Amino acid sequence: MDIHPETGKSGLETILITRRAGGRFDNEAYKVSGGRHGAGAAVINALSSKLTATVHRDGRRWRQSFAQGEPQDAIADAGPSRQRGATINWQADRSIFNEGDYDFSRLDELIRITVYLNRGF
Repeated sequence: MDIHPETGKSGLETILITRRAGGRFDNEAYKVSGGRHGAGAAVINALSSKLTATVHRDGRRWRQSFAQGEPQDAIADAGPSRQRGATINWQADRSIFNEGDYDFSRLDELIRITVYLNRGF
């Protein structure tokens, strides 16, 4: 929720709209990372008709919405929270992805791999 020193935007917004903005490029930030070259979150955001990010931090819940990679509102305090972590919900842009069918068995396999690689997931 802190302001990023280079962009002047929140860290959340910076990560979701700027390629290579993630902390994983700091060798000490993450031991494991999924995605290549910092493209993941910003690219998913750009290819989504709607994306909502919810972050639980410091006893508060923060939320911001995007569409086609553009912020739709400022990050906002959405009330108290006892949780920690972040949730990203998105909807693929149908003007880009005209098929709406997902291979749920493949998604299940990928989720299980992620859980295996990230203890406590």
